[in-house]
Amino acid sequence: MLRRLSNFATATAVLLTAAICLLWLRSYRLSDKVTLTRDDGTRSLRSAQGSVVLGLYLANYKPRPTEPRGIAYTRGEPSSAQWDLMGVLFLCYDPSAKLIRWEHAGFAWSHRRSNRDLIVTAVAPFWSLGAATAAFPLGCTALRLRSRRRRRQTPGLCPTCNYDLRATPHRCPECGTPTVTSPPRAQDNHSSTVTF
Repeated sequence: MLRRLSNFATATAVLLTAAICLLWLRSYRLSDKVTLTRDDGTRSLRSAQGSVVLGLYLANYKPRPTEPRGIAYTRGEPSSAQWDLMGVLFLCYDPSAKLIRWEHAGFAWSHRRSNRDLIVTAVAPFWSLGAATAAFPLGCTALRLRSRRRRRQTPGLCPTCNYDLRATPHRCPECGTPTVTSPPRAQDNHSSTVTF
C-alpha cells in the first residue's frame, strides 16, 4: 500500500513538474491569469515572464454589483512581474497605508495595508517551483536505486535477481548468473621441502 501511494505521489509530482515547465516556457509568449472575485475582494494567479505572481486584494467595502463574481480566466500579452509590484505604488495616497517590500533573486513580496484595504503581491520564479516539485520524484528515485544497489551487494543473494544462493553459492539456479566469488580451490597436498 505504501509503495502504491509513493508511486502515485511520484507520478503526480512528475506531471506537476512538467506542467510548470510548460507554463514557464509559455510565460514568455502569453500571460495566463486566473482570478477569483468575491464580495470581499479578489485573488489572482498570473504567469509573468519567467515568474508566477500571486495577488490578493481585500477591501472593507462592497464591489460594484456589475462586477462578475466567481472564477475568471484571461489571457494577455506577456509582461514583467515588476508591473504587479509597482502597481501598489500608483494607488491613491492614503495616510494610513503601510507598505512593506522585499526582493531577492527573482523572489519578491509586497504588502500594503491601510484602513480600507489590504493588497499583497508575491512573486516566485518558475525555476523554483519546478525544482520544488521535482525534488520528491528525484528523491524517491535515488532511494530506490540505493536500495537496489544495497540488495545486490547483500552476501548470499544473486546480484541480478536477488535469489537466495545458499544452496548453490557458485551460480544462480534462477537466472544462471555466476557469482563474483570464485569457487574454493583445492589445496595442494604436496609439501615442499627447503634445503639449506
